[in-house]
Amino acid sequence: MAKMIRVMRDRIVADAGAFGWKPVSGKHYGDFYDKLIVLRVEPYEQSVFIDKVTGFTPKGDLKYFKVAVHPRLYKSEYCKAIEGVSDCINQVTRKNLHSHSAYVGCPNESGYGEPCAKAYKISSEEALRNLLDKISEALKAHSVAA
Repeated sequence: MAKMIRVMRDRIVADAGAFGWKPVSGKHYGDFYDKLIVLRVEPYEQSVFIDKVTGFTPKGDLKYFKVAVHPRLYKSEYCKAIEGVSDCINQVTRKNLHSHSAYVGCPNESGYGEPCAKAYKISSEEALRNLLDKISEALKAHSVAA
């Protein structure tokens, strides 16, 4: 199983920190889950889940990032507004709906048996930074408006 290399993981966490994102800590090289980087901006409860397995070559090189978010946090307009960001379509269901037991805080969809999120397919680290910036700004704007 291919996996994100540690130096890339550390770079992503450092870049995300510039926008207020912090990793949810655990026993897997600092991550709560072995296959995911879970990021959260305080004081918000919403998490962003970056897959450390999907989208990597057998050597660990990046093909794309799969970034999952709560369906309410997903904005299709980001796919048009940010170069290198597109819908990540589930190859089994042919929908942008992805299930994983680690998607804590996401709703359980009928027939999946575990939490489901929507996901972005991200072509580069720069596009990932731009997406994290947009999401953190949206969270801040929403909390101010609420």
